[in-house]
Amino acid sequence: MVGVKMRRDTAFVFVLCGAAEYIETLNYSLAALARFSRSRIVVVTDTARNELPINAPEIIDIRTPSDYSNHEASIYLKTGVHKFVPEGPLYCYLDTDVVAISREVDSIFQCYHEPITFAPDHSVLRDFSPYTVRCGCAEIHAEEAVQVQKLIQYIARRESALEAKATAEAALQDQPVSIIGRALSKLGIKKSPPPLPVIEIPEEDWTDWQWDKGKNTWITPTGRDAYHLECDHLIPAAREKYGVEITDAGWQHWNGGVFLFDEHSKEFLDAWHERSMQAAADPYWKTRDQGTLIVTAWAFGLMNHPTLPRRYNFLLDAGGFNNGASFMETVKQAGADGEDGKQRLPLFCHVFLRFGDSGWDVWQWIDARVRI
Repeated sequence: MVGVKMRRDTAFVFVLCGAAEYIETLNYSLAALARFSRSRIVVVTDTARNELPINAPEIIDIRTPSDYSNHEASIYLKTGVHKFVPEGPLYCYLDTDVVAISREVDSIFQCYHEPITFAPDHSVLRDFSPYTVRCGCAEIHAEEAVQVQKLIQYIARRESALEAKATAEAALQDQPVSIIGRALSKLGIKKSPPPLPVIEIPEEDWTDWQWDKGKNTWITPTGRDAYHLECDHLIPAAREKYGVEITDAGWQHWNGGVFLFDEHSKEFLDAWHERSMQAAADPYWKTRDQGTLIVTAWAFGLMNHPTLPRRYNFLLDAGGFNNGASFMETVKQAGADGEDGKQRLPLFCHVFLRFGDSGWDVWQWIDARVRI
């Protein structure tokens, strides 16, 4: 395989410091990886910040800047991980919520392409942009989400009122005429029909909202998809702050949860680390590492660089792009197909929502794999 490095000195590395709940997640993932991998497992942390012990075979203890929050300290350690681990091995970084579920996990090291190899994310740049900078789009989207619920409630009230009125009118027309009524009718004396019940039909002005049949969604007065948050504000922000020109808002960006690196990754990681720390000090930029990862990938011209197969970072959440139902159907079909079906199953599950939720069938399957 062209561009692939094969070597025996490999190591997995996790990075974390801080609250007990996150350390519990890490300890679970450490135990799962130790079960399936033969590679070294290292944790880079700041033990002075930790609320619980970390159950790792090898811990590298680094003092982080005291004015950083635990979240900022973790980003400091993650983007600077190459500074803290010994040079030599090919490393695989894993987020703490990435769970190994197969004895094939060490095959990830065969997928390395210099200078660094990340897994793809499930979204494109414009989808992630509102979570990177404080452009106000996320807040507008939240407000419009409230409005669209009010619109839906209004439509329901109006339809209910119209239906009630139509039912009442139909009942009046079908009302049988009594003997007295027929007699009065013959005498030319008309009897007034019973009055219709008073039914108020709500009238509100929602003409600025449009229903898009093709996309099956509401379009807000500002022209946004009411159910899809997206924007392009990361692009000018990258240009203004870092001098990096990004030309494709639909670029399939990388996910920072799993990546391979070695001594050839130093220049890239140095740049990512520096940009991440600069962003953490900038109120316009949200404290995350993935926005600066996008910027760094474009700065190095790596837009078309090979990424890891999705099996090595299979993203799972409670809803949205993957609510678990399709995943469980894949699991069921793979079991029915026997040995060949295993190729469709993930090797690492990245459970960034509902980690440890025993009531979720996806987590039940993951947990069963780990505990076999």
